[in-house]
Amino acid sequence: MTNKTDWRLRAASVDEAIEIEKIAAVLEALEASFEPLVRSIPPWADAWTGPEDVA
Repeated sequence: MTNKTDWRLRAASVDEAIEIEKIAAVLEALEASFEPLVRSIPPWADAWTGPEDVA
């Protein structure tokens, strides 16, 4: 499993006015839902940067 993002710390470093408590649970759930996908990508896979990469 990858490292979890500390959304509260990230929000505070960008702008203290961000009401992170209202969205932290959603961000954590979103991150958790992508975890299986992230783990399934092989380390040698190239990153896709946009439609110009499609052959």
